[in-house]
Amino acid sequence: MIGHSAIAPHCSAHSTPALRRMRRRNFYQASYRTVRPESTLEHAMYSFHRLHHGLTLTSLEFRHSVALLAEDIREKGIFAAVHLSLLRELKR
Repeated sequence: MIGHSAIAPHCSAHSTPALRRMRRRNFYQASYRTVRPESTLEHAMYSFHRLHHGLTLTSLEFRHSVALLAEDIREKGIFAAVHLSLLRELKR
């Protein structure tokens, strides 16, 4: 029988957050430099961080909108909640 130590080190069940971050950065860097071979590591990392921050902020905004919608549904009902949600999104 094979023990856990024999499992491939790239198995996601045994990855730490730092290791997953490193893999994402390495994958993005390789992809970026394939598309833009003249780019430097700094260009690739700058692009990666811009993308990562944009996705993080979008995710946080979405979660906040969903939380507000859920609260409005509980307090005001589905139709009023949808109406308020649309008004909030139009103000952005």
